[in-house]
Amino acid sequence: MPKITFKNLLTSVFLIFLTIFAFQTRLHFFKESRARTIDEIVYYRIGQQIQNDLSQYNTIPYGQDLAATGRKLPAYFFAPLFKHPPVYPIFVASSLKVFGNTINSAGYVSILFGALIIILTYYLGSLIYSQKVGFWAAVFMSLDPVTIICSQKVWMDTTLSYLMLLSLVLFVQAIKYKNDNLFILSGLVSGLATCTKYTGFLITIAYVIYATVYQTELLRKKRFLLGLLMPFICLAPWIAWNINVYGLNFINTQGHLHSNRFFRSLPVIIFFATFLLSTMMILWLKARDNLKAVSQAPFQLSQRTVWIISALFFLTLVPQLINALNLVYLPKVTWMQKVFSNAPFNFYFGKLLEFSLLYIFAFVAFFLFLGKNDKQQALAFVPAFIILLFFVVWRHYQSRYILPAIPLLVISAIDLILKIFERISRIEDFLPRVMAKTIMLLILTNIIVKNYLINMYVSFPNDMAYF
Repeated sequence: MPKITFKNLLTSVFLIFLTIFAFQTRLHFFKESRARTIDEIVYYRIGQQIQNDLSQYNTIPYGQDLAATGRKLPAYFFAPLFKHPPVYPIFVASSLKVFGNTINSAGYVSILFGALIIILTYYLGSLIYSQKVGFWAAVFMSLDPVTIICSQKVWMDTTLSYLMLLSLVLFVQAIKYKNDNLFILSGLVSGLATCTKYTGFLITIAYVIYATVYQTELLRKKRFLLGLLMPFICLAPWIAWNINVYGLNFINTQGHLHSNRFFRSLPVIIFFATFLLSTMMILWLKARDNLKAVSQAPFQLSQRTVWIISALFFLTLVPQLINALNLVYLPKVTWMQKVFSNAPFNFYFGKLLEFSLLYIFAFVAFFLFLGKNDKQQALAFVPAFIILLFFVVWRHYQSRYILPAIPLLVISAIDLILKIFERISRIEDFLPRVMAKTIMLLILTNIIVKNYLINMYVSFPNDMAYF
């Protein structure tokens, strides 16, 4: 475990200050903004209803109020049970009980977890790379526009992101400090994430892939396997509740309540899950029978293949890269639904670039990773890739969906930036060294100034629902 030093103590004080400042700033702007998305009112109303009676976990009263005005509503508004598991609304109900039945009290939950993600980013960056990477990643996470936008909404996604990241921190600690009990704790937190929103399970899928590709010896550890089961154990009461309300047809009912995209994406999801489970079972059986360990050499692309794929990828992002470099360009945000519904596959990547040029370093770092597939870097890239891949397939583009991947991308971007500066410092010739450092400083200046402008004119005003 890391030693307590004056430097670590000073860093901890700074991170606490940064977190408190982020909380207070976001809370101020949340209170200043008046317009609320329909989802925010949903969680606020449910939080009020379940304070003393969890059986009132539905949106029927609010649905009836909206229907009386002639508004067309999705089916879930009139379902006897709300479509998402209840962890986040329980947090909201608890906040309302403590701080009073106001929308501001409901907002405390998202704002708090959004601010706490800054500290988790530091710990995760320190565990995977170094304390220096963790520190600067935390600083840039405090400025990240997308995280600020999601923090200032009564949405479950900052809570979900916090729990997924906390699970990953525990998972990395279990590996780094050889403490198998942390696998169980990581699984429990992953279970809480899954009981916040089903996509919390993506972090567990990332663990399966990581173990299968990079550390097959994990599949011989009973505590690791038990950790993988924890999300299912945590979901058991929710599944039982659904069966009690909807009967054995609850999966079909839940699918319809969520989105038709669930059924369009279901074949891909089933294939993906079957492949993962089959691979894990084969490797586990080999390990159990004490057969020769499966090769630990990870799947690795040739340098030529990586160059071709990365060149094609970045070519599709040229317009967004130009927008990112343009200080007066502000990303498009809207209150209207389905504005981005026909966007191409690279929508999330392009949109992230428009919000911050920092992400170009994360994308470059990923392609460099593909060329060498380092086991350490995989702890950041595998979860980020799984989250982004799932929501690219899902295609219902919203900033909050990819929020759990953002700290991982920021950490990887900072690691690459620090490595670039390290290489620049080793350039012997004075003029090339100064020119290279100047270019990097100009890029970082662009990132900071652009983040400030976007936050002042887009994020903090909190006047949008979609991206």
